[in-house]
Amino acid sequence: MEIEFNRIYLSSFKISYEIKEKTIINKYEFVQLFRGAFGMRLGQMSCQNFNEKYCDTCGEDCPYREIFANPCKINPYSISPADYGSDNITVFSGSTMSFYFTLYGDKVKYLLYCLIAFERINKLCDIPVRLKKVSAIDIKYGKEEIIYETTNRMAINKSFPFSLSDAVEISKNLSSNTVRIKFLTPLFLTSGKKMMTPENFSAEILLKRIIERLKNISYYYCDVKFSKRYDFNVKVKDGELYTTTCPGRKSLSGQIQYFGGLMGEVQLEEVPDEIMPVIVFAEYMGVGKDTAFGMGKMKVDTGY
Repeated sequence: MEIEFNRIYLSSFKISYEIKEKTIINKYEFVQLFRGAFGMRLGQMSCQNFNEKYCDTCGEDCPYREIFANPCKINPYSISPADYGSDNITVFSGSTMSFYFTLYGDKVKYLLYCLIAFERINKLCDIPVRLKKVSAIDIKYGKEEIIYETTNRMAINKSFPFSLSDAVEISKNLSSNTVRIKFLTPLFLTSGKKMMTPENFSAEILLKRIIERLKNISYYYCDVKFSKRYDFNVKVKDGELYTTTCPGRKSLSGQIQYFGGLMGEVQLEEVPDEIMPVIVFAEYMGVGKDTAFGMGKMKVDTGY
């Protein structure tokens, strides 16, 4: 099982853009504009006859299909804003906005293609931008290393894979079975057919969805059939949860698409030792719906 854990991994990066003119924008809309521009640039550099309408019938393996238009039930990447402050931001010319970009499993082999696509983005809708730098994040040791910088335009194919085995090592140093989770961006989960709210929040459903997501990432992108079963009866001591909605980009019909879910904090108690590494891993994996659009980012505090 330890060998299996070592094969389940992700690689995280921080992408920073210089904004070329003053604008007021919602940070989630900014994430979605970036996602759309990234997909377009990745497609254009992957295929001379790029037309996303026909990608499903192409059948060729290419960076665009493997990353952006992957047919699997879960995306091989997630994106979240690096700033978890106010939703609506006034951005001045010359300032920097950043995103966290995470690739699951072996999809990190397409990193150089992603870096080139990032570099070719010069406009997000009508907002002129310029890639400033990309850093690889070493989660285990809490440091970053620049792998692309505009000043020298030299890209380095380097990442710091963070595995479930690393999460196991981190969890061994924890002194209690209490964990406090802060949802940094909206968490969209369903209980039955209903969206989870502060009133019907369930630690059991949250943990089951985390495990389900881990199994999907393991199967599709790490070539591992994650078979471990967990028994738990975790208790929710207290929480300060609320629901929120945030605007996304406009659809083709001109309507604004809204995203939403749970925000705030919740404290879980009597968390079994064996499931703690999964919770630690989920901080970087994301959870719930629309993690490719900035949703489902959480912070795990185990210092209780």
